[in-house]
Amino acid sequence: SRSMMNKAIEKGVAAENVIFFPNWSEIARFQHVADADVDALRNQLGLPDNKKIILYSGNIGEKQGLENVIEAAERLRDEPLIFAIVGQGGGK
Repeated sequence: SRSMMNKAIEKGVAAENVIFFPNWSEIARFQHVADADVDALRNQLGLPDNKKIILYSGNIGEKQGLENVIEAAERLRDEPLIFAIVGQGGGK
């Protein structure tokens, strides 16, 4: 993030050695997936077809605010949702 860039510079890293590399997803790849493919993957992963999947994929640490995702999961536990948190980090 830009704030992490600024922190690195504040701690003495030369500005010319710091670049902003935003997170991105290749969303076009997932926009037109055949229903049969979705069903096959859900079956392979053991995911019911009557629930929406709420996915967080990324670093797991203090700064990600994942307690908000966990709180949302708690509040929505009676809804037809599955929350999945995937990643690595010190908060895992």
